[in-house]
Amino acid sequence: MKLKGAYEEAVIFSDTVEEEALRQIRTLLDHPASGNSHVRIMPDCHAGAGCVIGYTARLNDTVIPNLIGVDIGCGVCTWNLG
Repeated sequence: MKLKGAYEEAVIFSDTVEEEALRQIRTLLDHPASGNSHVRIMPDCHAGAGCVIGYTARLNDTVIPNLIGVDIGCGVCTWNLG
């Protein structure tokens, strides 16, 4: 499934997504920070506290801290490779 917003298109790896999760995805796609970020939504997606669970994207020049806010201790690590 694909969903197009003002700044990006998301590939959603599920055919059934709850309405609130779709709303959250559309909100992300309509934000300028989503431009050229290759948004992918994992098959277990569902509505979260402000951001859809299952959201993945390439980081560009802009980061939205709230996207990782409630999952900050989930084991995700980043390294500067450049």
